[in-house]
Amino acid sequence: MEILKALRHKTSILVMDEPTSSLSERESTRLFEVVRRLRAEGLAVIYISHRLEEIIDLADEVSVLRDGVLVHSEEAARLDIPKIVHYMVGRELTDFFPPRRAAIGDVLLAVRGLSSEAGIRDISFEVRRGEIVGLAGLVGAGRTEVARAIFGVNQKTAGHVLLEGRELKIRSPADAIADGIALLTEDRKRTGLCVELPCSWNITLPNLDQIGFKPFIKPSRESRIARDVGARMAVKWSSPQALASSLSGGNQQKLLIARWLLADSKFLIFDEPTRGIDVGAKAEVYGLLNRLAEEGKAILFISSELPELFGIADRLLVMRRGRLVGNLVTKQTTPEEVMHLAAVEEKTS
Repeated sequence: MEILKALRHKTSILVMDEPTSSLSERESTRLFEVVRRLRAEGLAVIYISHRLEEIIDLADEVSVLRDGVLVHSEEAARLDIPKIVHYMVGRELTDFFPPRRAAIGDVLLAVRGLSSEAGIRDISFEVRRGEIVGLAGLVGAGRTEVARAIFGVNQKTAGHVLLEGRELKIRSPADAIADGIALLTEDRKRTGLCVELPCSWNITLPNLDQIGFKPFIKPSRESRIARDVGARMAVKWSSPQALASSLSGGNQQKLLIARWLLADSKFLIFDEPTRGIDVGAKAEVYGLLNRLAEEGKAILFISSELPELFGIADRLLVMRRGRLVGNLVTKQTTPEEVMHLAAVEEKTS
């Protein structure tokens, strides 16, 4: 609809900013056909994307920005993904997905027969200490709905959630936070951050008991705590008092992660944590996930990017139409098997 609206006014230049960020693979393929047709008709297209394979496939010329500065422009035919990555981060990114070293321990979180008002049905799985479990599936498969049901955003209609063997009574996100569960939502601006509030406030909102007495907040202590945890995450800001809206996408994501580091959550759900951030910031997120796992945290990692899931997860859960249809060891499966489970409805006799 946005593309149709833009073309209605006899557009000669069309700027597309991350147009495939919420599209399925099939929808993205259809979009690429449209872009190529528009180019053939004489339209100039500026196509902005962090999905480098799309850039290589579509573009005639590639321009790379880093920290607000144009650092390189060249014909796409003379570039490949490693070269683009080099210009984006200013260095070679040889270890894009860091090696997994965390020792996997006992079960920390168990979900049994979980169903919710949002349409997921009979979901059961476990996540162990030190384990990163990926959650795969097509758009609309129910991945985010699983996260929201565990976190208390959507009310469950059946099933149980157990943390360290204890059944949780989660009626709201406040209950989940108190029980040691964290959720990084897929839309950091709409459902994650309060973008017009200071960075320090965004970090401390679920952690107010750490910054003062119950009736009062100590601004000096809040600022010091925010600065310390921000430094741990290497957040680039002018100060903890800067508005969250002033940060880049990657630094906004770091701000959300800093929030849950301060909360010292035991079980963390990352829903599309690398959407809309550059490759350098992605590598930092992957490294952080590894460090959290090494500390004994249990992580549920939701992503639409299969290479990302295979690069970071120990196991892969596959969703289709609100149900869990696969539980696979990453090293023992293939992207083709995951896509088959996610997309193909098995015939029943």
